Amino acid sequence: MPSPRCVADTMAFYRIYTGEDNWSRFEELSLDALPDINDAIATTRFFVKRFDVATDLDWHPAPRRMMTVLLAGELELEFRNGSRLKIHPGDVRLMEDTTGNGHRTRVVSGQMAVIGVLPLGDTGPRAGSS
Repeated sequence: MPSPRCVADTMAFYRIYTGEDNWSRFEELSLDALPDINDAIATTRFFVKRFDVATDLDWHPAPRRMMTVLLAGELELEFRNGSRLKIHPGDVRLMEDTTGNGHRTRVVSGQMAVIGVLPLGDTGPRAGSS
């Protein structure tokens, strides 16, 4: 029987943001940049979003500034420059590309993808800079 996967050993933290050309970009951030109990980011809501196995969303910006964690399945984000980012269970995304032409999103796991979503305010701490 295979040993259980430890998400903390393989998880990643990505920031998705709008570049100067109005297209989305991504950068991988250090897990140390995730807020801990001492500098927690205020949020008043939490919800779960499910993506059917056939999900293939055309170009779109994030609907709001939010932090997401992939709970099940796998997603792929495509960017206008041709780069693709595969999101695995446990991966965290700080979605800040709320303007511009956005990115594409598709389910690539052959099973439903499930994300936990924490909407964030428009102000407050931001990871990285561009």
